[in-house]
Amino acid sequence: MTDYGLTLLENASQGTDHGHGNIMLVMGGGVNGGQVYSDWPGLAASALSDGDLAITTDYRDVLAELLLKRVKNEALGQIFPGHSVRSLGLIEPRA
Repeated sequence: MTDYGLTLLENASQGTDHGHGNIMLVMGGGVNGGQVYSDWPGLAASALSDGDLAITTDYRDVLAELLLKRVKNEALGQIFPGHSVRSLGLIEPRA
């Protein structure tokens, strides 16, 4: 996981700014791997968020699943206050 993505389009100086576009890699034992988890909306103007890639997967959902299923920490409301966690099916529960 990185701290920022880049914008889809160039700015006035023909570069890119900090934007929504990003990836996360989840690797290791217990990961339901070999696939891309995405709700890819495409690059049409109607699919963009103020000209930038739309956020389709909240990083807190990925981290929450790791915490819950591998670390066995159920205090997600304290760790991510105000966020309703969505299960993604990325991780197998730890025995």
